[in-house]
Amino acid sequence: MNVVVTDEPYTKAYEVDMMGTDYIVKVKLHLGFKVTQEINVYIRQIIHDLMESGRLPKQPQKYTITPGREVGDF
Repeated sequence: MNVVVTDEPYTKAYEVDMMGTDYIVKVKLHLGFKVTQEINVYIRQIIHDLMESGRLPKQPQKYTITPGREVGDF
């Protein structure tokens, strides 16, 4: 993952490279200089977006304390 701080104050954008696989994802975040860099929140949202679009398969957890969890560990 890469974080690029932009000159625009409120930019929130990302680029995704799946590297030809289903489970390896390279993410490049473009964040404005006034945006809080809560990387863990952004990564979870990106993963949910990829699963909704069908680019990333759901990752059901067999043993979890959070029922209905669809995102694996990263």
